[in-house]
Amino acid sequence: MHQAVLTNGPFILAEDFARQDPNWIATNRRQLTCPQCGQPAYFRARTKDGKAPCFGSRQHLEGCTAATEVTQELGQQGEEVPTVDNDGTEFELVLTGPFAPEDAGERVAVDPQADARAPRAHPHRREADGGDGRVRHGQLRAFLRNLVRNPQYMQDRDRTMRVPERGIARTTDLIRDFNQVTEGDLDRHMLVWGAVETARWRPTDDGGTLYLNAGNFGRNPFTIVIEDPAASRLHDADTWLDAAQHAQFNTAPVHAIAFGRVHPGPGRCPYAMTLTDLDAFAFLVGPEFENQEGGA
Repeated sequence: MHQAVLTNGPFILAEDFARQDPNWIATNRRQLTCPQCGQPAYFRARTKDGKAPCFGSRQHLEGCTAATEVTQELGQQGEEVPTVDNDGTEFELVLTGPFAPEDAGERVAVDPQADARAPRAHPHRREADGGDGRVRHGQLRAFLRNLVRNPQYMQDRDRTMRVPERGIARTTDLIRDFNQVTEGDLDRHMLVWGAVETARWRPTDDGGTLYLNAGNFGRNPFTIVIEDPAASRLHDADTWLDAAQHAQFNTAPVHAIAFGRVHPGPGRCPYAMTLTDLDAFAFLVGPEFENQEGGA
């Protein structure tokens, strides 16, 4: 399982659990329950062969969906990444925003019988290449789900991704955690992702601006700045208001991903990304890896 429930109530992701202090982990590793059936669960740390941290349970109730999550080993490190296998090592980024249907875009699933709960990669036949070239089409939410579950996802130097403004780039040079952005990434168009610690809304005469911070004041490595009209559209969505409340009160982890140009950040924040198009942004709350839907 990729998520569990702590005894005091909040959901927690396996990767977030693994980042805690060793004493805290020792105290809480068996104070967990399955988020679906409520049975006792336990934490399993990253293995020596590179498999991602996860939760498990030997007491799932019959029919519990968390007991049948589909995973597949990919990469030389053996990292566990939920996906549907298809041909090709090249990906193409699809910018459909946080509220688009999961099947938005012209894609065809490899396996129509595959578990609908699992993140799905789709093949795409490029007509310009005579119909013979195949790449994997991927939406931001699908990439974010996989990155949260395993930060090493897509960190194979043989993988490439076709993205706006940069063309084809190695995924190792394209994808950064909030805490991994450096001066060398300035002015690059990239995918940047991570946990949102604080979310601030600043109203303006024409709407407002959203600041999604990877840390608190004085300890903020990265900020996603969302300006109008995207800011107002997101701020008015019920699913985002719920996410912002979780981030504010630390009741469930909130992760975000954005695609855009990295630039110097506001105030003491060294790096930031400014978005005016909501299609270049996606987020996930707690264990909710299903489709994110909401009004705007």
